[in-house]
Amino acid sequence: MLVARWAAAFALLVVLGGCSETKGGSTFVGGDGSNGGDDNAGTGCVLQGIACSGVTDATFNLSCDPTDLTSVVLSGPCATGEAGLSTYVVAGEPYVHIGSLGPGVCHVQLAFSNGFTYSAEVTFVSQTDDSGPGCPPCPSYIAPTQSTFMVNNPSTTCQDAGPDAGGDE
Repeated sequence: MLVARWAAAFALLVVLGGCSETKGGSTFVGGDGSNGGDDNAGTGCVLQGIACSGVTDATFNLSCDPTDLTSVVLSGPCATGEAGLSTYVVAGEPYVHIGSLGPGVCHVQLAFSNGFTYSAEVTFVSQTDDSGPGCPPCPSYIAPTQSTFMVNNPSTTCQDAGPDAGGDE
């Protein structure tokens, strides 16, 4: 889901005359950067890194990985229907990523198999980034007003990380 959103944001940048070429870590907007990256062929438009932010998710930091997280329940503009955990959780990372396709308040509930539940409200708003003087405008995107949430799930939600962890010796 996150990859699809980034692809859509990038496609929109290209259609609107956004990122046309990257050389040496600089993104040139609206030109070919043929003059060494100083002013992008006279436009004064050289941006470092990614020109515009695009879509941003709220990140829920878990205390450990792996966990016994069993479900992510969403309501509001971030609700995605019957999406599985793999939509929100990347294996090997102690994070849950929640995005939204529209502005509004999203209710997020994380449920663990031992009964622990974490809930939070995430407000998503439409934003635009300043693309710099002489540059084409960045497209608007949806982002949370608070981007990081500490879940502080108890150690009882943490799973055995290996065959000897918590050993019986």
